[in-house]
Amino acid sequence: MYQLILNSDCVLRVADHACIPNDPLNADRAAYDKWLAAGNTPQAADPVEPVVPESITRYKGKMHLLAIGEYDSIKADVDSPASPEALRVGFYDAQDWRRDSPLIAAIAEKRKWSDKYLDQLFMQASQIP
Repeated sequence: MYQLILNSDCVLRVADHACIPNDPLNADRAAYDKWLAAGNTPQAADPVEPVVPESITRYKGKMHLLAIGEYDSIKADVDSPASPEALRVGFYDAQDWRRDSPLIAAIAEKRKWSDKYLDQLFMQASQIP
């Protein structure tokens, strides 16, 4: 039994977890090709779970909020006299915005953003150059 490997031309031999290269001179590859020719199908590659970053830079966070049209509204909330000073410090002075920070929790709660949505925002923001 064999399994494909995501983003690789190697094939995993399930029995011993050997990575078989895409080399026609390799004996293991020849055995795999023979197995395929006999009508067998390898298992699909394991999907890669997306990794949610624990933090993003303040720059990336603000740029993403601008991109999704939320920056001005969030800035107004943070600047409101009713907001705790700690939120302003987090928004303006923190080098990084942590996913588990009080700032992010307050922003998400005010907008009723789910954890899943926040995870998506952090993953998208982390891709900003």
